[in-house]
Amino acid sequence: LDDAAAAEAAAARAADAALAKAPLLGALSSVFDPFMDPYVDMEKQNMEDMLAKVTAEDNIDRDGALPVLASSVHLFAYIKTSVRRCTALTTGQTFYKLSRAFCACLEAYASRLGGLLEDAPPGPSAIPGTTVGARALYEAARRASVDGPDDPVEAPDLGERATATRDAEAACYALNTAEYCAETAGQLGDIVRGKVDATYKDRVDFEPVCDCFHDVIAAAVRRLVKTLEDALAPALTAMDKTNWGALELVDEESLYVRDVCAAIKHVAPRVRQLLSALYFRNFCDKFAAAFWTRFQKLVEGARRISEMGTHQLLLDLHSLKPALLALPTVAADDGVVVASESAPPPAYSRFVAKRAARVEMLLKLVGTPADMLVERFKIMWPDGNEDDLATVAALKGTKRAEVARLLETFGAGT
Repeated sequence: LDDAAAAEAAAARAADAALAKAPLLGALSSVFDPFMDPYVDMEKQNMEDMLAKVTAEDNIDRDGALPVLASSVHLFAYIKTSVRRCTALTTGQTFYKLSRAFCACLEAYASRLGGLLEDAPPGPSAIPGTTVGARALYEAARRASVDGPDDPVEAPDLGERATATRDAEAACYALNTAEYCAETAGQLGDIVRGKVDATYKDRVDFEPVCDCFHDVIAAAVRRLVKTLEDALAPALTAMDKTNWGALELVDEESLYVRDVCAAIKHVAPRVRQLLSALYFRNFCDKFAAAFWTRFQKLVEGARRISEMGTHQLLLDLHSLKPALLALPTVAADDGVVVASESAPPPAYSRFVAKRAARVEMLLKLVGTPADMLVERFKIMWPDGNEDDLATVAALKGTKRAEVARLLETFGAGT
């Protein structure tokens, strides 16, 4: 009997101890949760202050697979510490509110990344780059050189191609940072859901945060395309100003073609070095589409193209096509641009070939004798309409009466 009583008493004491120990943290946190808003506000303010400091003197963190802005690494390091601090006290309402503060700070940071892609306001001409990000990174490097004279920043090259490269680099860093933040924010959401009380689990949502960073990625790709387009602009302006109706001599390729190829070879290898294969391919796809659209519009917008002009543009096209085909594989080896041994993606090659073939078809039709034009047009451009035929005729410099006759012949045969 005494043994049974002793056992029963021991079991009761163990149960009381377990009861007292297990819910103590939860019981205390549920009591104090309603009064923990100042704690959440303090953590949020600390994050904002830390971000203001590190973004003001941002530099590049190259420790990961891709270079990112160091401010993003500092931000997530702080968030990790903040999660550890809070969950040591509570995983209830306060932790949920803190997770919302994380979301707010991350969305603000995404907005800041997007701002780096915008055009910089007019400033000193000695500062290279046309975007906010390019100038900010140059200023950060300059300040760092003052603190570390053993590694001074070089005097900036203010040429158009060097400026394009700096703008492209800044866009790449913003894109990589947004990619890193989107991935890490998704992981942070999983961590919060795994730790927060069941009451709040379904309310944890970091998807809008990830969407903000994906928007930055899309904007960075657009900025990269625009940067390369801007680098090509002088060359394409020269093409546009050429009087193709008065051309008397044909060369292997026009000067503007060499400038286009040189600009691509100056910017593209650096972009390939800095981006993941996925986003570099995305950049190539979008740039190729933009380039061929622009080139075709310039051809169609010519006042008149003579036979010699047609021959020259066809030669130019045959030089530009390989340059665009090589874009996904162009690389820099010790500063020298070389063609990679790998072939461009088949889908990309088909796209470039298709768009180049359309311009080639247009030029060959322009070079077709008027008495054969309608017949050749129907064969080469089976889905072409009267407006397309009129465009070809205008580029040939055909007189209005003759154009009307061609359209009548075309309409009678359809």
